[in-house]
Amino acid sequence: MRPGSLLRAEGSLVPRCARRARHSPGRAPRTGTTRPPAQRRHRDLPGRRTATRADPGPLRGGLVRARPGRARDPSGDWAQRSGLKRAGPEADDPSVTPRPAAPASRDAGMTLVEVMVALVLFAIMSTAVLNMVMNAQRLTRYDAARVVANNLATRELEIVRDTFFGPTRGPDRVLLNTAENPSPLPGGRVGDPLVVDGIAFTVTRTAEWAQVDTRAASTCDEGSNVELAYLRVRVRVTWPKMGDRPPVQMDTTMTPAKGTYSAFTGHLGLKVIDQLGEPLGGVPVVVRTNTNAVAASGRTSSDGCVLFPFLNAGTYTYELNRAGYVTPAGDPAGKTTVQVQSGQLWRGIAEYAQSATVDVTFTTREGFGLPPANQQIPVSLGNSALKPSGVKAYPGTGNARSLTSLWPYPSGYTLWAGNCLGNDPKDLGDPPVAVEPGQTATTTVRLAPLTVRAPVGTTITAKQAVDSSCPAGATVIVGQVPASGVLAASLPTGLWRLTRSGSSTTRDVTLAPDDPEATAPLPTPPTVTF
Repeated sequence: MRPGSLLRAEGSLVPRCARRARHSPGRAPRTGTTRPPAQRRHRDLPGRRTATRADPGPLRGGLVRARPGRARDPSGDWAQRSGLKRAGPEADDPSVTPRPAAPASRDAGMTLVEVMVALVLFAIMSTAVLNMVMNAQRLTRYDAARVVANNLATRELEIVRDTFFGPTRGPDRVLLNTAENPSPLPGGRVGDPLVVDGIAFTVTRTAEWAQVDTRAASTCDEGSNVELAYLRVRVRVTWPKMGDRPPVQMDTTMTPAKGTYSAFTGHLGLKVIDQLGEPLGGVPVVVRTNTNAVAASGRTSSDGCVLFPFLNAGTYTYELNRAGYVTPAGDPAGKTTVQVQSGQLWRGIAEYAQSATVDVTFTTREGFGLPPANQQIPVSLGNSALKPSGVKAYPGTGNARSLTSLWPYPSGYTLWAGNCLGNDPKDLGDPPVAVEPGQTATTTVRLAPLTVRAPVGTTITAKQAVDSSCPAGATVIVGQVPASGVLAASLPTGLWRLTRSGSSTTRDVTLAPDDPEATAPLPTPPTVTF
């Protein structure tokens, strides 16, 4: 209703529209008592209620709103559908067209779908905001940790510089090669992480001597005739939960005063690699004199290099020392003797890797027995890289063995029973067994079946001839003939000479394992009769 559309009359508010209606020319005024203003309907908004709860009275055209479901208009369904009924003297006038009630607003209240959509939008926005907050906190923690790591790296370089140029210490006191947490904080111990603000930092320092104008990445890669002139120092700081971010790293070089070292000293450089030829860092190396006294010690750096500079000319022996590691020969120490000469750098490469293990079990054809468990039957391993012949035999007893301290060749090993030349099954052998560093592989070694017919109770013995691989030959007790007079046994591949107890009679037999790709029926094994 527009402002000013109400006029005060007789103590009540009378709509101006009603006033005009009573005095409009050509229109008869209404008869009867005028309804109170609270019961009137606005002309502009038919069907809209006023603020009062009183009966709104008839609508324009003589229509009044009826309660839903209670229309009693004789015209039928229209009154039910519209919720209106005619009233007054125009109720029976067919020329009067009733105005239908305004439909209920569709925006009244919220449906369940709208609530669910609102919740989903809120969850998406909350997740995005939460991720932003968490990323900001994570970045703040990383920045704080990196500042501490920079301070620790600077501190380590200053400690090395102070030791190198100190009048009472000097370059000889600097721990060469790789050292982890060599300078603890107050109250800490050497080798323990440096804890600052609850974060454990690891400081790795590498110090190596290098020659002038060197272009090699490592001193171990330089030539033999070198003159070491300065010390290269690298400090690397890491800490937990770094993610894919790079560690803090600082480098510097230090040059000793002229005449600090004698020109008649030499140097020893060793590079340690694994089974794949990759540098192996952190390996302890000890250098001893010919009297077994320790001349120097250190650990390989990340490039696998360890350098022992300024040694007196003479004979030295270096040895590696890491638990569970071996050389290709299966030696855990890998001791090697070298000759250090004045003014020269001895350079060498040592192969060193975590050892592998192979568990072996002897098998044979079903129905045939294995040799007695107390018999000495070696197990041979074949790989073309094994020196000098590509084969290495492991003696032992029992039908189940565990071969340890093996070099983890990527190509694996072929295995067979026996250590004589004739024991190698060659093409009839099993496929190579793959081995991994620090892991245990399981495999079987097949023996060749054999049938012996001899007097009951006699003992059958098999002997193999002497050759370059088994200088003493091989002797195996096959077993004792049972009550049936037939001994179903098995032996390693090769040519064997059989004898029985109580007789000097011999029989020669050549044995071969069953073809692993053969299908049933398998060929009849050799039979020896005494």
